[in-house]
Amino acid sequence: IGLYWKGATKAGAIASMISGLVVGLLWHVFLYKSTYIHSVIPGLLVALPVFFIVSMFTKKPSREVLELLR
Repeated sequence: IGLYWKGATKAGAIASMISGLVVGLLWHVFLYKSTYIHSVIPGLLVALPVFFIVSMFTKKPSREVLELLR
């Protein structure tokens, strides 16, 4: 999404990675044995909306940067 969506921001990507990592680790440590749902799934379910929400509320890349990525 970060490669193809022009509204993606650096802050959104970083927040998404951190939130996915934290949720994945916590799920693996505390809930994996009782639910048997792999920790990647809840990590992704949290990281994707965080990416969009943070990207929508942070400053967008400049027009020059978007042209370079075209």
